Parts: sequence; C-alpha cells; structure tokens
Amino acid sequence: GVPRHLLPPGGRRERFESKIKGGLKVRVIKKGLTIIGLSLFIALFIFTIGFAQQRYVGEVVKAKGRVSIVRANTFRGIPWKKDPSLHVKDIVRTKRKSMAMVKFIDGTKITLEERSRLIIENYIPGGNVRVNNPSGKVIHKVSKRVSGLFQVRTPTALIGVKGTEFATVTTPTFVAVFVKEGEVEVANPKFPDIKIKIPANSVSLVPVGSPPTPPKTLSHKVIAKIFATTRKLEKMEKKEGVKK
Repeated sequence: GVPRHLLPPGGRRERFESKIKGGLKVRVIKKGLTIIGLSLFIALFIFTIGFAQQRYVGEVVKAKGRVSIVRANTFRGIPWKKDPSLHVKDIVRTKRKSMAMVKFIDGTKITLEERSRLIIENYIPGGNVRVNNPSGKVIHKVSKRVSGLFQVRTPTALIGVKGTEFATVTTPTFVAVFVKEGEVEVANPKFPDIKIKIPANSVSLVPVGSPPTPPKTLSHKVIAKIFATTRKLEKMEKKEGVKK
C-alpha cells in the first residue's frame, strides 16, 4: 500500500489510493506494449535479414570438374548438380582442373576458372551488386540491365563497373584486372583516393601495398585468350540447349 504519511486526510484517502493504483496500471500496460512492440520489431528485423540471405539471385548453369556451393552460415560445400541455385551470401568454388559459369537473373554471367572462389555479398537485380573474388581467376560479363553499381572486391582491389566485361586474377602479391569491353574504375582499399580507369583491351596490376599501375594496352589475341573460358562454357551451354 501507500505509506500513511503520503496519504491525504479524510475521505479523499480512498480516491487518492485508487488514482495511484490506476496510474501504476497504465504505466504497466504502456511498458508491456513497448516490450511487445520492441519484440515484434526485432523479430521482423531477423526475418528480413534471413529473407535477404535466402533470396534467389541466379544459378550455376554450366560446370566441368569439381564445383561446389557453400551455403550461408555453413562450412561444407554441396555439389552444384545437387542444387545449382544461388542466394545472397552463398560461395561458389572450383577445384583443380575445374570451371563453372554462373548466370544471374539480370543476365550477368560470371565464370570461375580452376581454384577460384566467388562470394555473393549482395545482389539486388537491376540495382546495386557486390561480389567478392578472394582467389583464382574470375571473369565478369556484367549485363547492361544493371542500373546500379556493380562492385567487385578482391584482397587488394575494389572495382566499380557498369555494363562491361572484365576479369580478375588474384595472386598472393597482386591482383591483375583485365578489361575486354567498356571501362572499369579500380582502387586499392589502402589508397582509396587513388583511382584509375582501365579502358577496353587493357590491364592494370594492383599490388598488395601500392596503388594500381597505369593501364597497359594488350593485343586482341592476348585478350581473347584471357576470356576464352567464358566463350567455351557459353558454347557448351548452347549445345546442351539445342539438344534439349
């Protein structure tokens, strides 16, 4: 109850006590509603994150050799033929003498040569895209339907592109960025203010502790050889399509 010295004299005591109890009830109800609202918000936030991670963005359409997919929050890969679908946070990896082609729902194609990895960090079809190439040789054929920023991360290079075809070759000491069509902008995250643009039929090296080197023009023969794997897998995919 309420301490006697805080109560008013006479008949107002009962009314005073009921007012205090009523106020306490209102506060308890408000507090309860706040907790419920916060719980619902947290549940919705967790659901949204889970949904974003499970969103279908493409699939492995063709592969040769040992190719696997590592799902989000797991460590073991599953053979791509078992389930070729890809989602945000998935990892595609190729073993020795293996290669794979990934096709996204916006038309973008990414080819992995042997001992390579592709991490799908974020993929909004028609919007912003961010993938990670931590190792190996990866060829990107970015669809012109991508209206946002298509960003590629490697251990030493941050690459921004739109509607172009380029490749990254990641080694322990540097990343080589080859451009076949269009133009890409590249920077070393350690030197974010030093950006260079690489035009078509050119290459730039991004060393571990240095900014990108000036672009060097390559012959069409060399460029064709660099991007040959994509053409090979595209032909294999077309042949299978005709057979079906």
